[in-house]
Amino acid sequence: MIKSANQFICIKLYFIVITGILFNPIHSSAQDNRSLNAYQLDSSIQIDGHLDEAVWSQAEAATGFLQFSPEEGTESTQQTEVRILYGDGGVYIGAILYDDNPSLIEQTLGRRDDFNRADWFVVSIDSYFNRQNAFTFGVNAAGIQYDGIRSSGGFGGGPGIPGVDESWDAVWYSDVRITEDGWIVEMRIPYSMLRFSEAEIQTWGIHFTRSIPRLGETSEWPLVPRVERDNLIAQFGFLQNLRNIEPRPNIQIRPYLVGGFNTSENPSTPGEIITINNIDIGGDIKLGLGPNVTLDAAINPDFGQVEADPAVLNLTAFETFFQEQRPFFLEGIEIFEFSIGRGGLLNTRRIGAEDPIIGATKVSGRTENGLSFGVLGAVTGE
Repeated sequence: MIKSANQFICIKLYFIVITGILFNPIHSSAQDNRSLNAYQLDSSIQIDGHLDEAVWSQAEAATGFLQFSPEEGTESTQQTEVRILYGDGGVYIGAILYDDNPSLIEQTLGRRDDFNRADWFVVSIDSYFNRQNAFTFGVNAAGIQYDGIRSSGGFGGGPGIPGVDESWDAVWYSDVRITEDGWIVEMRIPYSMLRFSEAEIQTWGIHFTRSIPRLGETSEWPLVPRVERDNLIAQFGFLQNLRNIEPRPNIQIRPYLVGGFNTSENPSTPGEIITINNIDIGGDIKLGLGPNVTLDAAINPDFGQVEADPAVLNLTAFETFFQEQRPFFLEGIEIFEFSIGRGGLLNTRRIGAEDPIIGATKVSGRTENGLSFGVLGAVTGE
């Protein structure tokens, strides 16, 4: 175990150096004149799918969506307007998605993070503004939420949006409403779900996507051409005029207590009943140490709530790779990956695969100079 731990730490230190070298914002023609000013709130608004508060009309709108498919670069057949507000502990996003035939809007129900065939609106926010990672939030016309972490390497964790790891789940709020002109999306994303600096005036990366499956159409703002999507996040537009926002502390404690007993007949004394009691206690802790640093700790973690791995018959000499699903390892996972793909250099599923995890701690974050860092340690055994 000591040898493995030393090797793991060496990998982390090596990644810190590489991350600092790779941090280099890329300019593209897709960024030209693609900026949006956020409007500051002085009161709270209700998330109900009605953009009837006067403040929405005062905010600048992002318009002029262009098709990514089927005809790249042409105007979207349906108009879209998106406005962003901030204040009251979070970012508010209001989108009016016009449609010539509202009755044909596809409202398909599904499970959370199921990017099914439906009309979708998706926003990705690079609040770090490091041009490498972004938080993605989406809602379909039936109100189904989709969220995940988008990476510059383009490696996703599921069958949904390419480059988005859907295993990351945030606590945020949304509502939709079908109207005679199309449909409306309203979102509220708490600051505690994002990571950003303490600068007085900030600029974030922003990107919007609209999907209309009946037309086979996907439109974007800003449009990033296929030939420039090696690092899609570096081509995001700019969300400006964010002033005097303070990161909110993110404190989450999830304890658990499991008890049980097993009764059986004593093999040496027929007729005598033997009862074996057992109890298990532990939990997960998430603590924001600052605007850009998060501490995660797991003590005797229970991953019984995590979705089970699919059955796989491996007849090769190579290790079977399962996607990471455990909440502890998902926090800040974008820091622990290279562009070669998640699991290519560090496979966290090996931790706890043979022996149960007694305790694990992880610190991840980013400095004011743009250097991302992550340190993880775990102890396994009986």
